[in-house]
Amino acid sequence: MDENTQSKNVTTATLVKSSFWYTVSSFLTRAMVFITTPIFTRILTKADYGSFTVYASWQNIFVIVLGLEIYNTLNRARFDYPNKKDFDGYITSCLTLSTIITAVAFALFLIFPSVFQDILLLDRKFIFVMFAYLFTFPAYLVFQTKQRIEYRYKLNAGIAFVLVMASSILAVVLALLMDSDPLFGRVIGQYGLYVIAGAAFYFFFLKQSVSVKLSDYKYALKIAIPLVFSFLASSILLSSDGLIVKHMCSDEQVSYISLTHTIANIMILFVQVLNNAWSPWFYDKLNVKEYPVIRKTYKGYVLLVTAGTLGVLLLAPEIILILGGKQYMEALDIIPIVIINGVFSALTFQFVNYETFYKKAHFPRRSQAWSRC
Repeated sequence: MDENTQSKNVTTATLVKSSFWYTVSSFLTRAMVFITTPIFTRILTKADYGSFTVYASWQNIFVIVLGLEIYNTLNRARFDYPNKKDFDGYITSCLTLSTIITAVAFALFLIFPSVFQDILLLDRKFIFVMFAYLFTFPAYLVFQTKQRIEYRYKLNAGIAFVLVMASSILAVVLALLMDSDPLFGRVIGQYGLYVIAGAAFYFFFLKQSVSVKLSDYKYALKIAIPLVFSFLASSILLSSDGLIVKHMCSDEQVSYISLTHTIANIMILFVQVLNNAWSPWFYDKLNVKEYPVIRKTYKGYVLLVTAGTLGVLLLAPEIILILGGKQYMEALDIIPIVIINGVFSALTFQFVNYETFYKKAHFPRRSQAWSRC
């Protein structure tokens, strides 16, 4: 990418190459999660394992709400901010906007801590760790997105792999060392390095530009707010079962759902990885109106996802035995619906991509371009 432009036309070969490397790197990084799952199911009690799922679910929801999905606006913004300097300024504006909203939420927590604890069913120390993550993680997401739209997949993949490997190992070590509170050890180990990395990327973007404009806020909010509702709905759909069971039953029951989601994440991750590689290419092709190429490539995309889903469903019993052992076999009955639900939810990202490109995410509209795709 040169100094003056943020967009370029790319070939299908570039899509295939970037998709391959994103898929390989993402599955290598996620492999650490699957490798450590059998460890955590054995060193944590079922209650602690279920509580971690509740913590992660709430954190994912707040990342969407307080982070405003600003990183997802970059794919569209690069066409409206073709100059590198302006684009860097837009990124800074987005990050400061996320920080302001998170700071307001944090202030409310400091004023009404008991309210947050009653709703989230988490101790105060976990909420403090969560807010540290919420302040910094959007910068990491922005960095990842910027690397993808510039097709710099090697650097992005390398950083992601190092972070997930180091955090997974650290989570296991701290969970073992903090035998009086292994759950807190896992939380610190799992997310602490991402806090540090997010802070580093935040300062990196500030070094690139300190420009903050209200016009950038307005532009970002127009695209991001509809995305928040879309991604929040998907997150609630995928995680609400665990939160509801936490309130109505016990952490031990949540542990079965947690393991089920771990298995479902194999396919959800696969679809998300494909989408992350697909979306910059999709935006570039929409920009030059190459609709037949989009249609032809998307058919292969759907066939690949379908085949992968069936493969995971067939191996589900064996995966449960490996990850959790016989004590978690009760989770087998709910695996099919969770996996299929997750995959279809992930596939809806294609509609979000299309609507975001035309900046029409706030209401449905069938356009001539959509009929061509």
